[in-house]
Amino acid sequence: MDGNSNLNLDDINLMDLFKSLLESWKLILSITCFFMILGVLYVKSTPLTYQAETRLQVETQHQHLDFHVNDISNLFISQSTAKTEIEIIKSRMVLGRTVDNLNLTLYSSPIFTPIIGKKIAYFLGNVPEIKVSLLITPENDNKSSGNSEGNYIVKISDDKKGLYDFLNEDNKLIFSGEVGKLENKNGYEILISKLDGKSGQKFIIKKLNRYNTISSLRSRLSIMEPGKDTGILYLSLKGNNPLRMEAILNDIVNNELTQNIDHNALEAAKSLVFIENQLPEVKRELDIAENKLNTFKVSSDSVDMDYQAKSTLNILASVESKLIDLGFKESELSKLYTKEHPAYVALLQQKRSLLKRKVELENEVSTMPKTNQRIITLNRDVMAAQHIYMSLINKVQQLRISQASTVGSVRLIDSAEASPIPIKPKKALIVVLATLFGGMLSIVIVLLKKNFISGIDDPRQISSLGLPLYATVPYSDNQSKLLKKNKNSSEFNKKGMLLACLYPNDLAIEAIKLLRTSLYFSMSTAGNNILMISGSSPELGKSFLSANLAIVFSQAKKKVLFIDTDMRRGKSAKIFDLKCESGLSEYLSYQLDLDETVQNSNIDNLDVISCGSTPPNPSELLMGNRLSDLMQWANENYDIIIVDTPSLLAVTDAALVGKYAGTNFLVGRFKKTSVHEIEVAKERFNHAGVGINGFIFNSVEKKISNTYGYYNYSYADK
Repeated sequence: MDGNSNLNLDDINLMDLFKSLLESWKLILSITCFFMILGVLYVKSTPLTYQAETRLQVETQHQHLDFHVNDISNLFISQSTAKTEIEIIKSRMVLGRTVDNLNLTLYSSPIFTPIIGKKIAYFLGNVPEIKVSLLITPENDNKSSGNSEGNYIVKISDDKKGLYDFLNEDNKLIFSGEVGKLENKNGYEILISKLDGKSGQKFIIKKLNRYNTISSLRSRLSIMEPGKDTGILYLSLKGNNPLRMEAILNDIVNNELTQNIDHNALEAAKSLVFIENQLPEVKRELDIAENKLNTFKVSSDSVDMDYQAKSTLNILASVESKLIDLGFKESELSKLYTKEHPAYVALLQQKRSLLKRKVELENEVSTMPKTNQRIITLNRDVMAAQHIYMSLINKVQQLRISQASTVGSVRLIDSAEASPIPIKPKKALIVVLATLFGGMLSIVIVLLKKNFISGIDDPRQISSLGLPLYATVPYSDNQSKLLKKNKNSSEFNKKGMLLACLYPNDLAIEAIKLLRTSLYFSMSTAGNNILMISGSSPELGKSFLSANLAIVFSQAKKKVLFIDTDMRRGKSAKIFDLKCESGLSEYLSYQLDLDETVQNSNIDNLDVISCGSTPPNPSELLMGNRLSDLMQWANENYDIIIVDTPSLLAVTDAALVGKYAGTNFLVGRFKKTSVHEIEVAKERFNHAGVGINGFIFNSVEKKISNTYGYYNYSYADK
């Protein structure tokens, strides 16, 4: 494991990774295209979402106080702000009117096949549509069904004639109707103005709870004020139907404008009613004051006042008129501010000055003759009553004008309009992101496969384990074709799986011939002529290499014996077209003699001992003395003995056979055998006292990251 870790850290570089990506270009391209197609399918099957928007302006209006009292305090009195209007628009007072006006509590939608039906309909652009203009149900209908929201089903019975069936939620027929006609049957009243779809298509109709509908509309309605204290409100609403979104927004805006005007006119109307009710009483008090003055003049035969009395009376009347005006103004201010407010403080200061002046004038009057005092007092009462009466008359006229010309503090800037371009889904962006994700995912898969999942793909990894690499055998397309042909064929051809016989110039056979040359020299110093070929796991090509190596040795005029010791899954009988029942298992179990076990392969200089029938105890048979006798006899009678063994990590048979072999080789398959498997196999052989002389790298594919000399080898002369 340490060698593997060092390999990952030290030997892998950016160039290797780049080459690996180039080698896996088909996988990367296929995964990328797959995700790109998924992105296209998603955007094609997703309903388009539009956004309608409108703009309002909230004006800050200054309210002029009553009775023409002109001072700077008027500037401190203003009406509602933008934040207040936002909350008003979101109120049930405004949104509730829209829900009622547009009948939003009536919900209708096509019924799709669960999960994929809606996606398919939008992908094909064939979405059924229904428009219900009116639905009135019996009052006890929902109560009897125990459902707070009435659910009904409309089923198209004849799409050509526009006929439909009106069903309850249990699919029981209530009545049948026709599109465009008001149907009034069985206590139900319904008008379906539009119905698009094929016969059999169903739609669901719900009468939603009004409170829930208002809450849903409030959650979908977006209101914001761009900037601080701009007084501009931006209203937007999202949905699949742009015309419906525009209608909803326009109705919300109209309701807001209407309530705003009504609210501003309401105060004037209430004040007008109050003042008109007070006018008769004020007029009666004025008449009483005038009668008292006239009576006093008649009874006292009084004459006109002198200049000083008239002047004092006029000044005093003016002061009292101002005090009356300030009294009205104070009443208005007390509704808006506390006494600490600057406007209130200024008013009280002005009131104290006038009261002080009034006291001075009253003291001056008190020094006058009794007759003058009395007539001044009566004139003061008349003038004060006249002032109040005329002020009320003027106010009535002002309120009537104000009521008739009332405008709201909210102004419409832009009416609702939906963008012709949908805001969702962002088709191009989604497809690009899906494609990029697919490309990144495929790259991650390739890199993970190279570093953690796949087996050896570089001979340097084998050298790092201390095993000499004797041969790299390339992948053979011809061998792959032979395997498929014989797998699908009912009859087995002689030599049908022997590549060395059918395609002697195949690159894989040439690599095996090079291995033959290397073995010829290395086995000259070995203890015997026995060559064992094993591997860590099945499907590595051990039998392919062993059989074809035996053939190329026989073609070199060497007397060869091929022994198949894999008594569980041996393939030699099929490869060489021999009797399966006359093999190694029968010899080791004393059922056959040696001369009956060895079979001729119909290939010159090549004899074969097949695996035989599958015994119940293969390992025990290999541990007997009879195998030793066989190996000794074979070493004395043949130039080379090639032994094919089962996988070492699966069973221990290879370790038992390896004790008799002078030369032992491990086989690994390109991108299948891992470094860890080789390490474990080598360690097990060492524990069994079997030394491994070298490694054969089988089924190597031509890649950018690995190039071997045999790819450039020329066979033009063969």
